[in-house]
Amino acid sequence: MAERFGPYICNGAIDCGALQERARQDSRKAMVSSRGEAIHWLKQMKQAHVDWYSDSRPSKRELQKLSTPFSAAIRELEDWLHDTQPPPSPKQKRLHNRSGVVYFIGMEGDNSAVKIGFASKIEDRLSSLQTSSHHTLKVLATIKATTKLEKELHHKFAADRIRGEWFRRTQAIETFITTTHSSQAYGNRQQVA
Repeated sequence: MAERFGPYICNGAIDCGALQERARQDSRKAMVSSRGEAIHWLKQMKQAHVDWYSDSRPSKRELQKLSTPFSAAIRELEDWLHDTQPPPSPKQKRLHNRSGVVYFIGMEGDNSAVKIGFASKIEDRLSSLQTSSHHTLKVLATIKATTKLEKELHHKFAADRIRGEWFRRTQAIETFITTTHSSQAYGNRQQVA
């Protein structure tokens, strides 16, 4: 019986090494071909990654941590796409260079998640988020920056992403917050311990 993993069909026993090499060859061909081709293959390999564990049905969070013969090719494509992004349009530059703060917002009494975002006015953003959350939210840290830093942090912590701008509050994120930046407890600036 043949097994299908995205665009890959395996008859009989699965040779993980050969499958991994085939995925890496496909990713390299796509990168040489075009950005659109690389995006297409990234989607295909992510589907193959999901298909690999279809019997055990892990959550999206668990799936991000699991390794498959496609993992290295996926990372390679994601890194290449990030590194070769086309230059921003004038409108994107204006939005990209907006000044404000990159913030880390967490929930009182719950250290499981943190939101990494950008705001021109942190007080307004916290108020807006609070109206749609049943948890009491608090600003853990802010960094005077542009939206460029926000995107870089999203990429840096991509493996910890829960959904959108929400990330698991891992030791790496916690260390980044406590060792690098200042805390702001809703208008009350203090140094993070």
